[in-house]
Amino acid sequence: RLPARNTALHLHAAERMGRLRIPGDAGAVCRAMTAGDRSGITPELRAAYSRSGLSHLLAVSGLHTGIVFALVNLMLWWLPLLHRGHLVRNLLATVCIWLFVAAAGFSPSAVRAAVMCTMLQFALASASEYVALNALAAAGFGMLLWNPAWLGDISFQLSFIAVAAILAWGVPLCRLLHTRRRALNLLTDALVISLVAGIATAPLVSHTFGTVPLAGLLVNPVAILVGSIVVLGGTVWMILPVGWAAPAFECVLSHTAEGLNALARVTADLPCTAAEYALGGGATAAVYL
Repeated sequence: RLPARNTALHLHAAERMGRLRIPGDAGAVCRAMTAGDRSGITPELRAAYSRSGLSHLLAVSGLHTGIVFALVNLMLWWLPLLHRGHLVRNLLATVCIWLFVAAAGFSPSAVRAAVMCTMLQFALASASEYVALNALAAAGFGMLLWNPAWLGDISFQLSFIAVAAILAWGVPLCRLLHTRRRALNLLTDALVISLVAGIATAPLVSHTFGTVPLAGLLVNPVAILVGSIVVLGGTVWMILPVGWAAPAFECVLSHTAEGLNALARVTADLPCTAAEYALGGGATAAVYL
């Protein structure tokens, strides 16, 4: 992938996360998932996440941006009660999303998600129809106009392939499988989205990394739920790094990150966790065509 853009805001965010005394791999994962600082990730931990199919959690991506998007809108739910409050909420949410992406170093997948979230916020503000596939295409077009080199970035490629598959196949399949039980629907949706994204990106992952994670297709829903706690907690801490609250953040983030690391290691050690196979360039292109 392309070199990261270490903006002043990105360095400041990494410094704030460093104030939390979370030792070892747990601290490295917290810094990677919130501030985009992966300098503390050891080769052993990186290999465990890669083999288990959870490596996408270590890089700030569209998933992390989406979590922040949901958090900000949830925190500002009361603004529409005021006169023109919905416009203020959409504007504040858009600013917060882009600040988070800047703090994380402007990774291509995070930028893609921020563009789509911005278009969704403007659609909500103007009561316009939001067509997700159109927004995805517009995001890709605008990003490549800004930086054509992103086309060769593996993060850019995986992000767009995964989201396109989710929108084209995952969402309709989720609607088809919905029942009257909301809890069952949430579980089904998580599994369907994970399977669709994993299957759609498998050829490119095989071609680029020479491996196809299998267990990650089923473990991802649990890992994403646990990882959401890390992203939410770390984001709140970066916004409000109050010294007296540090022990509480350290306790929650440390235990959650340790649990995520344990899940990645246990999954990586299972038999048949991943298939070692490198798909050729022509075969990969043929699959997507």
